[in-house]
Amino acid sequence: MPLVSHVLLFLWLLGAARDTAPPAGWVRVESPNFVVFGELSEKQTREYAAEFERFREALARVVPGAAIRPAAPTIVFVFKNADTFAPYRPLYNGKPVQVGGYFAGGADLDVIMLAGTGRDEAIRTVYHEYSHLITANMVRGLPAWLGEGLAEYYSTFEVRSDGKQAMLGGIIPVHLIRLNTERLLPLEELLTIEHDSPMYNEGSKRSMFYAESWALVHMLLNGEKDRSTQFNEYVRLTAAGQPPLEAWTAVFGKQPILEDLRHYVRQAQVKGFLFRFDREIPPATFTVTMPAAADVHAALGELRLHVSPETAASHMEKSPQPATAFTAAIRGMLLIHDNRMDDALPLLIQAARDSNDWLVQYRAAVGLERIATASESEKNRAAGKAGDAALRRVLQHKPDLPHAVALRGLIAGPSDEGVALMKRARQLAPGRTHYAIWEAQYHSARGEFAEARQILAPMLSSRLPKEARDYARTVMGEAADAQAARARASGPPYASTDQNPLGRPPATSGLIIPLYRELQPGENRIQGTLERIECPRDGVVLHVRVGERATKYSAESMDAVEFLTYQSDQTGVIQCGARTPPEKVYVTWRPATNAPGFDGIAVAVEFLLK
Repeated sequence: MPLVSHVLLFLWLLGAARDTAPPAGWVRVESPNFVVFGELSEKQTREYAAEFERFREALARVVPGAAIRPAAPTIVFVFKNADTFAPYRPLYNGKPVQVGGYFAGGADLDVIMLAGTGRDEAIRTVYHEYSHLITANMVRGLPAWLGEGLAEYYSTFEVRSDGKQAMLGGIIPVHLIRLNTERLLPLEELLTIEHDSPMYNEGSKRSMFYAESWALVHMLLNGEKDRSTQFNEYVRLTAAGQPPLEAWTAVFGKQPILEDLRHYVRQAQVKGFLFRFDREIPPATFTVTMPAAADVHAALGELRLHVSPETAASHMEKSPQPATAFTAAIRGMLLIHDNRMDDALPLLIQAARDSNDWLVQYRAAVGLERIATASESEKNRAAGKAGDAALRRVLQHKPDLPHAVALRGLIAGPSDEGVALMKRARQLAPGRTHYAIWEAQYHSARGEFAEARQILAPMLSSRLPKEARDYARTVMGEAADAQAARARASGPPYASTDQNPLGRPPATSGLIIPLYRELQPGENRIQGTLERIECPRDGVVLHVRVGERATKYSAESMDAVEFLTYQSDQTGVIQCGARTPPEKVYVTWRPATNAPGFDGIAVAVEFLLK
C-alpha cells in the first residue's frame, strides 16, 4: 500500500492511558505483539487485536520466518468507518487514494491503518496489511506488483473455527470477475509499476493492478507448472537490487506467462492449501485503556497536517485541555522535524518525566536520542540522560524490544556499554542490518578494526539489499581510512617527494581491506576465475578456471552458496549465465563425496578486488 513517512505517522499512534472518557468511543487495546487504537467499542477493538494475534500465530506456523520479532512497536489504528478514515488517506495528485487501509514501515515504528466497516472485508484488509509487515521484516526492496500480490494472496488466509486448521490460497471473487471481464495489463507494464505510478493510485486502474498482481502470484505458487523455484529466485534477485523487468527476463526468459495467466484465471477451480496444526492457537491476553481526548485530537491533527496542511493549524488550535504527556511528545517531535531542537528538548523531557506509559516514554525517547546524538553540548548531554532513563523504563515493560535497545546504544556511544547494547540489538533483530553497521562503526571508533571488518564482511553478500551492501561497503572504507590514519600517527613519516611534498600518507577513501571468509572444518579454498554459472533443473554448477584447468563445483541452489563481494562496482546480483568478463574469485568448497564428476561442493564465492 502507499507508504507515508514514518515520521509523519507517529502522530496518531500513541494515546496515553488516562481515566478521562475518550471522544467518539476511542479505546486502546494492547496485546502481546500489537497496540490497537480503535474508534470502536472495546469489544470490537479487542476483536481486531485478537485477529491480528491469531493471524500472526497461524501464519508463523505456515511460513518460515513469519514470526520474526519486529524491531519496533507495531501500532494499528482502526477507524469507525470509511467516512472517518477518509481525511487520513494518503494523497495522490492532491486527491485521497481509495484504500481500505495501508501499512507504513519505519525505523522507529511499524504502522497499520484501516477502516473497520464490514467485518469480512476489514479482516481481509487486516491480513493484507499485516502481510506487508511480515514481508518488510523478511525481505525488502520488492517490486510493487510482488509486494501487493503477496499481500493479497495472504489476505485470503483463513483460520478454521477449531483453531487447528488454516486455508491459504483462497479465491478473491471480485478479482476474478475483473480479470475475466477486462483486458489484462501487459506483463512489462505490470512488472514496472511503482508506488508513485497512476496505475498504483488511481481508482479502477489500481483495482486491475491489484487483481492481476494477486493472480500472477497465485499462479506462480500454485499453478500446474511448478514455478516455485523460479519464483524464489526472482524474489532473491529483486530484493538484491536487480530491476524487476531485468530479473524477470533472467529467471523466466521467454515463457508465455501472460498466456498462461489468461488460461489460469478462466479455470473453474484453482488450488489452495489446507494446513493442520498439532496444537490449537491459544487466545491472546489484552490490556485495555482509554486515551485522553487531547491525545486523540493531537494525533489526528498531526496526521491531517500531512494530508491537508491548510486545515491542520485550525484543527490544532481547537485541541482539548488539559495538555498531556502524549501531546508534549508529539509537539516535541514536530519541532525536531522542523529542526528546532532547542524548542523540542523541554517538551520531550516533560513527556518522559510525566508519563508512566511505556509507549509515550518510547515516543519521547526517539526524539531525545536524535537531539543527544546531533552534536556535543550540555543540552545534548541532558537529552541523552533523559532519553536513556526513558528507554530503561520502556525496557522494563518490553525487555526484548530491539529498537529501544539500539537507541540506548546510540546514546551510550562507542563505550563498552554502547557496544554491548548494539550487539544485543543485533542479536534480537538480525534482519535490521543497520544495527550491525552501527556496532561495526563503534568498533572502528575504538580502533578495533578487525572486529569491525568481521561484522561488515558478511554484509557484502548478494542476499542483502543493495542499500545495505553499499552502506556496509562505505563503513568498511571508513574503517580502512581510520586504520591508515592511526598507523600514520604511530609510524615513521612518509618520505617527501615532488608529488607529495608534505609526506602525507596515501589516500584510502572508499578502499576495502578485505577480511575473507574464515574456513570452517572440512572446507577448502581455491583462487580462480569464475566463467559462468549453470543452472540445470537439479541444482547449480559453478565453472571456475584455475590456471589452465577447468573445474566444476556443484550446489543444491543459488541460496546454498554464500556470495560475497569486495568490489565497490559489483552489483552483487548473482544470476545464472556467463560472467562477462570472467571475474577473479575465491571458491570455498567441500569434498564432493556424493557428486561424481565435480571438483567439490561450493560453499562460498568471494569476488576479489580488481
